[in-house]
Amino acid sequence: MNRKEIQCDKCTFKSGMSCKKYSVLSKPSYIKNAYKECEFFLSNEPLEVNISNETENRVKGAVFGAVIADALGVPVEFSNRSERDADKVKEMRAYGTYSQPFGTWSDDSSLLLCLVETIAEGYTLEGLAEKFVKYMFDAYMTPFDSVFDIGNATAKAIRNIKSGISPEKCGGTGVSDNGNGSLMRILPLAFYIKDMPVSEQLRIIEEVSSVTHGHPVSVLACIIYVYIAINLFDGMDKKRAYISAIDFVKNNTAHKYENYFSTFDRVLSGDIASLKENEVKSTGYVVDTLEASLWGFLNEKSYSDCVFRVINLGGDTDTIACVAGGLAGIYYGLNTINDNWVQMLQKKEMIDEMVERYCQSVK
Repeated sequence: MNRKEIQCDKCTFKSGMSCKKYSVLSKPSYIKNAYKECEFFLSNEPLEVNISNETENRVKGAVFGAVIADALGVPVEFSNRSERDADKVKEMRAYGTYSQPFGTWSDDSSLLLCLVETIAEGYTLEGLAEKFVKYMFDAYMTPFDSVFDIGNATAKAIRNIKSGISPEKCGGTGVSDNGNGSLMRILPLAFYIKDMPVSEQLRIIEEVSSVTHGHPVSVLACIIYVYIAINLFDGMDKKRAYISAIDFVKNNTAHKYENYFSTFDRVLSGDIASLKENEVKSTGYVVDTLEASLWGFLNEKSYSDCVFRVINLGGDTDTIACVAGGLAGIYYGLNTINDNWVQMLQKKEMIDEMVERYCQSVK
C-alpha cells in the first residue's frame, strides 16, 4: 500500500478534496492522519447484514463480534497497561502496531473464519487443517492477502500438517505450548455441536484445539469457553451461563482434566468477575486470556464497553478482545454493535456471505 488508506476515501461525505462535514482546516489531525475513526463516517459502500430472527442475531453477533473486536485490538497490540491508561482506546484505530488500515483483522479472525467456512461446507478435521495450511502458505482468509501476524505454536503446527502428520497430532503438547492460539478460534464450534451428545461435543472441541494446541490446559480452556458460549446462545444470563459451564466441566471432564483444574482456580471458582484490574493479566498465555476475557465480559454492560475494557488492559489486545467480543456478540447481539465498525471491516462482504452460509448450516 503506497499511502495510508483514510476513512474519507470510503465516506459518503467526501466531496473532491473536501468534506461536507469538515473544512480542510478544521478536520482533526487524527482523521487527516488516519489514526482514529471519524465520528461522521458513513460508508459509501454500505453492507446490510440481514438479521431475520434472534438466532441469527446471536450467531452473527458471535462471528462479527469476534472479528470486529480483533480489528479494534490490532492497532495497539503489545502496548502496556500504562500506555493504555494514558491513551484509552474508545474507537476504531488504524496504523498502529502492524501499520494496517482501519478494520484490519489478524490471524485470530483468519483461523476463526476458516472454522466458520469448514462448518458451513460440512465439518471435517482434515478440511479445517487444509484451510490452515492455505492460510499460512497462501494467505488464504486474510484481509489483504498477506499474513502479518501468526503465533509461533500455530505456525509450527501448520508446518506439521503440511508435512503429513495427522491433524489432531500436530499441536504442541508441552507446558510451554499453552498460548491462546486455539482458544481464539474455537467459538464457531458452539453453535455446531450444541445439540450433540456430550461425548461427541467434547471429542470435537478436543480435536479442533489439538490441531495447533494439544496440551490439556489449552484444550480445557476451549471446553470452558465453548460451554459458556452455548449457554449464552440458549438464552442464559451472563452469570448463569458462566456458573452452569463450570458445573458442566466439573461434572463431565474431571475423569480426564481434574489434574488441571487447579490451573483454572480463578475461573472455576465462579468469582472471576470480582478480581481487581491489577489482578488481571493480559498476556498470550491461554489461562490469562480466558480470565481477562471473562472478567471484561462479566463486568461490563454492552458489547463496546466489554471490548474496550479488555483492550485497555494492554498486552495481547487483539486476541483477548476477540475472545471477549465473541461472547459479547452472542449475548448482546449483532444489532447492538456499532454499524460503522461493521462497515469498516476489511473484506466485510466475504465475511457476511460466509457467515450467512454458516448460519444456515447450524440451524
